[in-house]
Amino acid sequence: MLDEARNRLAEDGDRVLSALGCYVVDVEVERGRTRPRLRYFIGQLDDLPVGVERCAAASRALTSWLDESGEFGGEYALEVSSPGIDRRVGRPRDFIRFAGRPVRVKVKTPLDGQRNIPGVILRADEKSVTLLVGEAEVTLAYGQVARANLAPDLSNGEG
Repeated sequence: MLDEARNRLAEDGDRVLSALGCYVVDVEVERGRTRPRLRYFIGQLDDLPVGVERCAAASRALTSWLDESGEFGGEYALEVSSPGIDRRVGRPRDFIRFAGRPVRVKVKTPLDGQRNIPGVILRADEKSVTLLVGEAEVTLAYGQVARANLAPDLSNGEG
C-alpha cells in the first residue's frame, strides 16, 4: 500500500494524467543499484480497458513531469501499465469501489502466520479495509497491506 512518498507520487501522477482521462491505481518504487525503478499502474476515468497507446501517452506525460520536478534527478527507470486481469487495488478509493469483490492481499507482517490473505472486501474507508476471510472479519489498516489484487472473475468475461 501507499506510504507517504508513494502517496505523493500517486497524487501528483493523478494531476498529470487527468488530462489524458487517466488516474493512478498504484505506484511501486524499487531502489535499484544505479537508479530507482518507478512502476505506475493506471486506470481510465471512463473504466474502459487501458491500451498500449494510453500507457505510452501516460509514460510520456509522467516522464516530462518527473524530469521537470527533478524528483529523482533525472535518474530513474519508468514503467507504466494497466492494472491487469488480476487488477491491482492500491488506494482506498479502489477498495471502497470494489466492495463485495474477492481480493488477494499480501500483508507486510504475517497475520496468524500468513502473509497472503484471500478474502472478500466487505467494506473500506480512507483508513482501513475489512475483509471476510473464511467466516471471520479481518480489518487491516492500509499501512499493513503490501499489495492487493482483485481475484479475476473469468466466468463473466471480466478481468
